[in-house]
Amino acid sequence: GRLEMVKDLIQHNANFNALNKSGMNALCLAAELGHAEIVEFLLEQKGVEIDGRSPMGATALLFAIENNLPKVVTILLNKGADVSIPLQTSGGIHEFLGVVAGDTPLHAAIKLGRLEMVKDLIQHNANFNAVTMEGVNPLHLAAQLGHAEIVEFLLEQKGMEIDGRSPMGATALLFAIENNHPKVVSALLERGADVSIPLQ
Repeated sequence: GRLEMVKDLIQHNANFNALNKSGMNALCLAAELGHAEIVEFLLEQKGVEIDGRSPMGATALLFAIENNLPKVVTILLNKGADVSIPLQTSGGIHEFLGVVAGDTPLHAAIKLGRLEMVKDLIQHNANFNAVTMEGVNPLHLAAQLGHAEIVEFLLEQKGMEIDGRSPMGATALLFAIENNHPKVVSALLERGADVSIPLQ
């Protein structure tokens, strides 16, 4: 987290897009570790790859979400980080946190129950109907995991499909019932979820 040293190194032509032995660039490292001032400084450099990916396909934005670093997330979003880039490969810390291949930053934020990050991502045009590799959308995920406040926020979005179905035909309401989340069930029913849709 030594900002002045980072500045000095870059002024002396250190390559800020160079990868370490783990295949991580400086921006991903700074984002993962929560060094917001270094992230800001790196993003001021011409040629920095804001959406550069780790060997597993994680971006700086995804690392910041996973590590619960809202300040870094906001900086990256305000500088134009791509909100749609999914993780490429499951494993390691990502899988430990429940984030798997195909998960976008929004999917990760929902899985981890990070409401403010979900709001920030959607304000920066994250697709709230995008599906995971398993074919479930953000509302399904939030309902399945019992994140009632995220469910309520998603239901406020124009174009949100309250009765959208998973590949097996499950709706958010069915996910919430199966996983015993009464607050989510109530929120969905109050918003008019269809109680008659069967599992396919």
